[in-house]
Amino acid sequence: MPRPTTGKRLLIGAIVAVIVGAGALAFVWPLGEGDAPRRISIAAPGVRQPRWRITTEPAGVIHSVHRDDRRRIQRQARALTPRIRRLFNAIFLYPNQVARVVNRFFSEEAEVSLKRSKAGLPRRVSDIKIMRRTARIGVDVSGATRAAAKVRVIAKGLLNGERFAVRQDADLWLARKARRWKVIGFQIDQAPWRRATQPDKARTGRQRRDSDPSEGGAKERSRRSDRSGRPERSAKGARSKKP
Repeated sequence: MPRPTTGKRLLIGAIVAVIVGAGALAFVWPLGEGDAPRRISIAAPGVRQPRWRITTEPAGVIHSVHRDDRRRIQRQARALTPRIRRLFNAIFLYPNQVARVVNRFFSEEAEVSLKRSKAGLPRRVSDIKIMRRTARIGVDVSGATRAAAKVRVIAKGLLNGERFAVRQDADLWLARKARRWKVIGFQIDQAPWRRATQPDKARTGRQRRDSDPSEGGAKERSRRSDRSGRPERSAKGARSKKP
């Protein structure tokens, strides 16, 4: 079977960019020396965190993927998935582990840039409840030595006793060398998160009754006509006959 032709290759960023959403809280990465090896959780006690939803797919192909390439991609995806979970679990649930995870999973240049960024959670947060955590991983078919991941995490908790919620969207560019995956570039968009408000159901119902030419709306108008002293109309709008 002929091997597939490759299309656009994964864009492996040489420039590391960090974007923090406008109006975001003053977030800092708790990176430093002497982090304790034992995990210290800042999760809300007694709360079950949602499961990760992670999908993997081949990248850089137009046609169907050869069986051998698919197996290679699945093998590398199994190596990448736990590392990505571990990274973002540390960021949002075990901050004293961030330094160790980043040191093992990031290239030197990316690690330095990450330390200078302001993405992450502040030191004085507690009772973290993750509301959503998803990741989409694309592995380059040609050799399976390049990959890209799009990660989204939405979490809420307490900061100095005040409630807050944050959304973090991260793009990671990864390379495999000597059988080890490393993050060589990243982009993070982080901002306060607010749930979309629902319209006032009572007000919406009143507007629908007034504007709806259905039987319910006609009856409402008929009741108003009775109170005003004008002749009553039926649901179809015809005048009632006088006795």
